[in-house]
Amino acid sequence: MCYDISFKVQLEEIKDYFPEIEIDEQLKLSWPQYEHVQGPELFPKVPIVFHDKKDNKLRLRLMEWGVIRQFEKEEPLTKNRNFNLNIMSEKIFDSKSYWYKIRNNRCLVPLTGTFEHRGIQGLIKKVPYLIKPKDQKVFFMPGLYTSPVIVDKSTGEAVTRYTWGMITREPVINTVMRQIHNSSERGFRMAHYVPLELAKEFVSADLSEDQYKTLLYYEMPKEDLEYYTVDTIRGSKPRKDGKPKYEPFQWANLPPLGNDVMNKQTKLL
Repeated sequence: MCYDISFKVQLEEIKDYFPEIEIDEQLKLSWPQYEHVQGPELFPKVPIVFHDKKDNKLRLRLMEWGVIRQFEKEEPLTKNRNFNLNIMSEKIFDSKSYWYKIRNNRCLVPLTGTFEHRGIQGLIKKVPYLIKPKDQKVFFMPGLYTSPVIVDKSTGEAVTRYTWGMITREPVINTVMRQIHNSSERGFRMAHYVPLELAKEFVSADLSEDQYKTLLYYEMPKEDLEYYTVDTIRGSKPRKDGKPKYEPFQWANLPPLGNDVMNKQTKLL
């Protein structure tokens, strides 16, 4: 699943893609930047593009990564919320799924990269890769959002919390993503990368059910993705070479994609 992202986006860049967007006042005062941030347990706030059904406008506001379900009145357990960082595309039109209930709460996550970890037999740690669509400095990942009213136990105040989850899908034709995200309790998965025109369609007010399903079936081919290894991303320590965490990093003796067994005569440096 996708639990690590890179957000090095300027407000002006989002306005270039969506000139009509309404900007939340908070974002005009404070604009987050992340070389790398992970979702589990941290639930970071990221600017999110969403279609506001109340006034039929496209808006941009900070939302917490990790869905809090609309019916919840108290902060859910961290371990439970961790399961709601990602949303399986196959569940969105499953009427028994919670995601079906909020399927029209569509949003986009502006990103400059996602990270996935590749498991290799013989290594304790997995090797991280940065992945992003080619020729897109900023890309927009489809997601769903909620805005539950949660009681703050410290103050007793009821507060509206805006939260979001990222849509993922199974890589069927994209063999590269199957080879990078090769070991997970939920099997092969990939973030639901889409080209800009489909991203804009996803948050349009008049998206039909057929268009929605077609968009969810879309799978970005490997030829349209850029991907490379990076140094260890998790943890607070900076890279030894002083470069940002999203910059390429060459792992010595790394087996090529598709071969996930280390040669016994070599080791990964």
